[in-house]
Amino acid sequence: MYRWFFGNLHIVHLTLDLDSTVMTRYGQQQCTARGYTIHANRGGILTILMARVADTRMIANLWLHLGNIHSANNVLAFLDDSLDKLGSKRVALLRADSAFSDQAFLNAE
Repeated sequence: MYRWFFGNLHIVHLTLDLDSTVMTRYGQQQCTARGYTIHANRGGILTILMARVADTRMIANLWLHLGNIHSANNVLAFLDDSLDKLGSKRVALLRADSAFSDQAFLNAE
């Protein structure tokens, strides 16, 4: 569905925003874990990696991680998956938050 949507866009060069955030879940929620953030004492948390196309305000990709996994875990695979979902579109500008400041991510081509 992603490839179909982005394939039908008349925009060739996109701005891709990569973001990570934490979502607190209370009670015994499935796929949550106690994390290392300030929110960890309140309940289980999920780490969310999100890729958004700023030009269209659409979500290009979304991954959920357990709260006890660092947000920089698998960021290269996340970027590859996001670019695959964009199909033939080209990323003209890539903006990312500090979770994507991993040395392997910054050195990738």
